[in-house]
This record gives sequence, structure tokens and C-alpha cells, in this order.
Amino acid sequence: MEFRKKFLPCWIAVFVSSKMKSIAFLYIQICYFIGVQTYDQLVRPGVTRAVSSSVGWGGYPNKTVDGDKTLSPYTYCMHTYIEHTEAWLRVDLGEIYNLKSVKIWYRNDRPAYSTKRLQGFSIRLSNTPTPVPSEVCYQDPGDQTLPVVLERDCQGEARYVWFYTNRDNGDGVALEICEVEVYGCQSSYYGRNCSERCGHCQDKEQCDIINGSCPGSCEPGYKGPKCDTECRTRYYGRNCSQQCGHCGRKEPCHHINGSCPGSCEPGYRGHKCNMACQPLYYGRKCKERCGHCRNRKPCHHINGTCPGSCEPGYRGQKCNTGCKKGFYGTSCSQVCGHCAINATCDHVDGSCPSGHCEPGWKFNSKRCDEECDDGRYGFYCRDTCSGHCAGGLPCRKIDGVCTGGCTDGWTHSYCNKACQKGYYGLNCRHVCGHCKGMAICDHVNGSCPPQECEPGWKKASDWKCDQACEKGMYGASCLRVCGHCGGNATCDHVNGSCPSGYCAPGWKRTSDGKCDQECDDGTFGYNCMVTCSGHCADGLPCSKTDGLCPRGCMNGWTNSYCNEKCSHGSYGKACMERCGYCADNEPCNHINGTCPGSCEPGYQGKKCDTEGGPRTSGFMCKSLCANVCNAVCKKQIGN
Repeated sequence: MEFRKKFLPCWIAVFVSSKMKSIAFLYIQICYFIGVQTYDQLVRPGVTRAVSSSVGWGGYPNKTVDGDKTLSPYTYCMHTYIEHTEAWLRVDLGEIYNLKSVKIWYRNDRPAYSTKRLQGFSIRLSNTPTPVPSEVCYQDPGDQTLPVVLERDCQGEARYVWFYTNRDNGDGVALEICEVEVYGCQSSYYGRNCSERCGHCQDKEQCDIINGSCPGSCEPGYKGPKCDTECRTRYYGRNCSQQCGHCGRKEPCHHINGSCPGSCEPGYRGHKCNMACQPLYYGRKCKERCGHCRNRKPCHHINGTCPGSCEPGYRGQKCNTGCKKGFYGTSCSQVCGHCAINATCDHVDGSCPSGHCEPGWKFNSKRCDEECDDGRYGFYCRDTCSGHCAGGLPCRKIDGVCTGGCTDGWTHSYCNKACQKGYYGLNCRHVCGHCKGMAICDHVNGSCPPQECEPGWKKASDWKCDQACEKGMYGASCLRVCGHCGGNATCDHVNGSCPSGYCAPGWKRTSDGKCDQECDDGTFGYNCMVTCSGHCADGLPCSKTDGLCPRGCMNGWTNSYCNEKCSHGSYGKACMERCGYCADNEPCNHINGTCPGSCEPGYQGKKCDTEGGPRTSGFMCKSLCANVCNAVCKKQIGN
């Protein structure tokens, strides 16, 4: 670019900025004040990556982004293989940028050929790594010799920069590029030193990198070639062509969507304040309701006035004021009748308010001039006597009170309320029994409606279910017998559970708290907490009540529970057998009497209870007696 050549020191400042920051900063400031427009160099050696359609003669694509601008020999450059119909190099900038121009260095080690192979190439842009991008930012006409170092405008928004050719210039289709630099700004920036931010271009399009103008229209709410100017007051939207609604206090609406910053003017609604109040409402925030306009016509949406006359019973411009006391009807021209306690009549139709005449009088033609018939009472005689006054007498016509009291099952001065749930009888003094399913008893006689009681309560001829089961019985109809509760306690008459929490010996407590199951074989005692010894004779279980063995113990065991071995020196059934002569006075097996080791001298056998034969002695009776013995020798010593 011409301005880059003219102000070369500015670019030197950028190049040396990593080592001489202060000097570089000074150069950049000078460039800024003299009006030079600079752009970022976006190819970063060691970071930016490049890919090519093929590789020939060691010309790998990353050589174009390594920062080395050596142009000969060809080994410093990227080279595609010439036996293909197309060739391309793709440079990945790592993210999307607003691009201005592209600069390339061609190999210069073949003066005869110059840059012939490059003629007719194109530079293309894309945001995706597609094989052949379609957005061409520069197309070489191919009719002139190109310089070794050339820079071309290539404006657009892109992440990938492509160099593409499918033209055979005499020795195959190929690309030979030694180095690439791409100039531009970060996305959405333009202008001097890339310091200015793009406006609000439609569809987030990038602005012109030089002057910031938008390629198409602006986003709603903005105008101007750069789309950086908000709509003027009281206008908004696309091309600023829409007019604001009725925002409160004449405030301007939002320049993009037309919404009002606060409330609306009286009579309008919606976030844009561009809609009149819905029918029958008016005023600020459309919260005030219209009066009674004739034939229910809507009032004015701003001030609430009616377009014509009022409905009967109302007056004023808004028809929201009732007639004066004592008058009613159309134009409030009719006079009220004689309502109770001098109350005024309804201002619309002349009826007495809430239907109230003097108590005991009929509401006849809305004039309250006839006494109530027998059996009715109160205002306008609209109330019926309860019919539950004692002695069959009628209630009082003024207030419906039963002066002589109520019949059974009824209460209140009017005798019109049944006893509250759970009570019955005269003056509702009696408490209901336990009806099945929590049913309510008859409020007059207390009987249960299904003629069944809750478990734990007895039936009776009056079916009141107010007597608990007899001791020892429980459950539905008191037909179930209690289990074996500890301490001879009686079970709960409803569910049969034992109150103490434990059972009599020999019975176990179930999950529902009953003691109606015997202990399992092998257990006994309270709640079956004790385990039998397991040594009862004939393999029988112990008593589930006290743990005793019914037929005595197995061989080798003793006491009532058969949980003690025979004492030292005894064995067998009931420990009645005596042990033999076990060596070292060791005890014999408490079950079968066998000795654990050898026998005392002079004895033999498993139980060591058999003496040796004539003229024998010693260990296992294997020694012979001395010759001097004329009779049987002593078994132990042989003499």
C-alpha cells in the first residue's frame, strides 16, 4: 500500500514494539497525529497455522506464516505439487477479523520465470474451513507480470484467508509463496489504528474498515452511513420511520424498540403506550373503570366522560355518581317508597337495599306493606321457620325464634341447627358413640347410621356404640380374644395390642403390638428374648414358657435348662457315669467319657476304664510284672 511505503517508520515502530516499547509508542503517536491510518498485522509466527492442497519438494505450508521473508532458495517457501488441477493455501487467523489487505512474498530464485506461475490467482475469504471458499476479495487478471512482493486490498469479515489457482501457466498448476501477512482490525473495529468501533450495521455485518460505513441498512433504532446515530426524539425502529406512542411526561421512547421508559399518558397502555385503554377503562395506567354510560357504551379512554346519557340510577358527566337519597331511576326523577328503618331505596330500580323491609312484612311490589304468612318470618318474609320448635308451635314472625325451645337434636334460638358433629339429643348434651368409619351418629337419637361400630365397641339395641368390649375381648363386634399380655394385663379393646409393651412368657410380640403368637421353637421367656440351650433329650425344643427341657438333657448336659456340661469326673446321661483313669488327671469327654489323651499306667481303652491282663502293668498295660511275683502285680508299678 502506498501509505505504508510513505510512512515506513510507523511500521518499524510496530515491529520493534516488543523490545523497545517506549520508542515504538512514540512512533505510533507520531503516526497518529500526522494522519497515517494503520492496521494490525494479524499473522503471528508460531501461532497462526496454514494448510495447503498438496506439498511438493518439501514446501510445507507453515513456511508462509513463520515470519521468515527469505525468498531464496525455494526451500524457504511453500510449494504445492504440480500434478494437480488446482492448488490452494489456507491461512487460519484463529478468529474472525475485519480485513483490509493481504501481502505475499514470492520466491525470487528463478529470474527467468519470475512470478509466472502466480498469474490468474485469487484471494478468497471464509469463516469456515471449506475446501474452496466462494467469497473472492481479489482476482488477478493474469495478463501482466507480478512483482515478487505484492499487497492487494482484500476487505471483508473472515477467519480464513485462501490463495487459490486452477490456471496452468505453462508448467502445471502450482502455488509458490514464501511468506504471508494479513492486515486488518479486530472484529467490529475500523479506522485509524483500528481504534474506532463499527456502528449498528444490519445483521451484524462488518463496517467498511476504512471509513466505518455499513454495507447495507442499519439495525432498528440507528441511522446514518455508519449506523452510529440514534433516531431523533419520538422516532424509533428500522430507518427511524416509526413514531413513538404516548409515553408519560412526554418522555421519548426507546430508539430501537419504541418502548416507553416509564408509564404511559392517561388513556394509553402497552410497553409502547400506543394502544388506547381497553373498553370500559380509562385514565392513568388504564386502571380507572368507566361509569354507567347508557347502553353500556364505552367512556372516553382519557377522561372517562360518557358519550350520551347515563344508565338509570346514575348522574354526572362520567355517570359514576348515584342518585340523591330518596330518588331513583332514569335521570333520578322517581321518588323512593317506604323501606325499613327509613332506609333509602335502590337508586336504580327503587327497591329497598339488600331486600330489607321491616321484619315480619312481605316485600309486595317492593313496598313492604303486608304481614308475613304463618310459617315465614323476617325481612320480606323470605325466611322459613325451622319447624323444630317444641310442641309444634310456629316461630315468631319478626325474627323466627322458637320461644318454647327445640325438639331433640336441634339447637339455636331458631331451632334450625342440628347438633354439632359428635353430639345428639335434647339440647345436644349427649356425646355420640364410636360409629364405624367415623360416621356421624344421628343427631336426634344417637344411633349409628350403618348399624355397625368401630372395632373395640359393643353393639346394643339402640346402636349407639358407646360401650367398650368386655375385658379380654377386642376388635370388630368384640369377637376377638386378647393375646397373652405380660403381667396378666388386658389388651387394648380396639386393636388387641398389649399396653405394657411386652408379652407373657412363651409368647412373642408382633409388629401390631399383639401377643397372640407362641415363641418360635428354640426361644422362650418374655417376648421370646431367651434362646434355648439346644441340649434337650430326643432333640425336643425347650419349654417356650420357662425354657425347661421336657424329657431331661442330652448325654453330657445337666441342670433344668441343660445348659451346663457334666462336672469334672462325670459324663453321659444325667452325668451319672464316672470317668476312667485319664492320664494327668485330665477330664474325660462330658458326653461319651473318652479320654482326650492317654490313660493312667495300668489302664487301657478309649475311656481308660479297663485294667490290664494278669502279670501286666505300666503305660497301656504293656509291661510285664517282675518274675518274683507269684500273684497279680500292682498295675501301676509292676511289683
